[in-house]
Amino acid sequence: MKWLNLALLLIFSLILSAQNLKLSDAIRTALERQHGILIAEKDREIAENRNKWGETGIVPQVSLNLNPSLSSNSLDQRLVNGTEIRRDNARSEQYNGNMQLNWDFFQGMRMFIAKDRLELLEERAIRNLELESLNLSYQVALSYYSIVRVMNLIKLARAQMELAEDRVKLEQIRFDQGLKGKADLLAAQIDLQEIGILLRTRENELDLAYQNLMQWMLEPADRKPVLTDTLVPELDMDKPLVQPDLSAHPQLKLYDIDRRVLEYSRKETLAERWPALGLLGAYNFNRTENQAGFSLYSQNYGPLAQLQFSMPIFDGGRISRNSKEIKLQIERNEILRDQWMSGTGYQLAQTRSNEEFHRSRYVLESQKLSLAEENLNLTREKHERNAVTSLELRQAQFDLIAAATNKQDAWYQWMVSRLTLKALVGDLGFLMK
Repeated sequence: MKWLNLALLLIFSLILSAQNLKLSDAIRTALERQHGILIAEKDREIAENRNKWGETGIVPQVSLNLNPSLSSNSLDQRLVNGTEIRRDNARSEQYNGNMQLNWDFFQGMRMFIAKDRLELLEERAIRNLELESLNLSYQVALSYYSIVRVMNLIKLARAQMELAEDRVKLEQIRFDQGLKGKADLLAAQIDLQEIGILLRTRENELDLAYQNLMQWMLEPADRKPVLTDTLVPELDMDKPLVQPDLSAHPQLKLYDIDRRVLEYSRKETLAERWPALGLLGAYNFNRTENQAGFSLYSQNYGPLAQLQFSMPIFDGGRISRNSKEIKLQIERNEILRDQWMSGTGYQLAQTRSNEEFHRSRYVLESQKLSLAEENLNLTREKHERNAVTSLELRQAQFDLIAAATNKQDAWYQWMVSRLTLKALVGDLGFLMK
């Protein structure tokens, strides 16, 4: 019996753990499943596969060539010396083959430049994967805490729903006893319905927020796990923000890598003006057998070595045009980099302003909420003693709802601003802790 209880407890614990969802687990699931991440990972593997010396042209190529042929022909020849040759269905066999080595061992240093370019392309694929992961982590975190925000608003609406129900019961008793008219009862019932509509609206927002998070995680849309992280890790609201540094952002690194890749491509293009040296080595075998004609049998074989030298003299300005085009692409990349730096700088300034505003707003809304709670408690006590009207109680109640909603929105916007600042500088690794 004891073992059965332990087994049931273990199963129950596993079920509960499967229904709970931490922010780090949500991000990890999204990173493992999202198609954009999977595509970026495949691009990285492709770049890694291409980053080999064999892609540069420096590795010699060895090939085996075989060309056997068999023919059957009728032959009728009359020569000037009076010789006549006639053969029907004369067979001819030819066997040609060679083992060939082609090695361009010097191409104006292009092979070494190409290897450096391939190294950069692999690094670019890694940075692109980091950028995709950064953007996805940011979106998942926003979706996650959007659910937390709506859940807090639902708790508020349910608490006010209980208060509204108590008010309806009180007004019903007073109406039944003839102490008040029906107008106060109807007003209380209307307010109860209004809070019920607000609660249903919040519940619909919660459904949509869950669906948005499940979409990022590629989970069933109807799944609603319990979120265990109600506060953003390492976003201490009392901790001052440090001056943002964009140097670690993956996007900035991508621009720098693109510039260097273009510079190597330009060097490769200019290296085409250099002379090229190559080595051709082969071992040839040729054999021919004829049943007609003067040469009935022929066979030769042996090695071959040949040094090849080539130097471009005139190419119609192709190398110059290509070099100029790559140079323009480098300048274009620098403009894009400056554009991103400028735009991100403005976003940082605006986000910092929003963070300061929502921080001060949160403090004020918290003070306002405390006053609204105290006012509602006093008004409720007076209403029970029939010292205030239902209109005053209604006003106090909805003032509390508005103050609590504004406080929750201020906290959420404050949190989003600080999270956005972290994302703009490419620092969201703390979300995985």
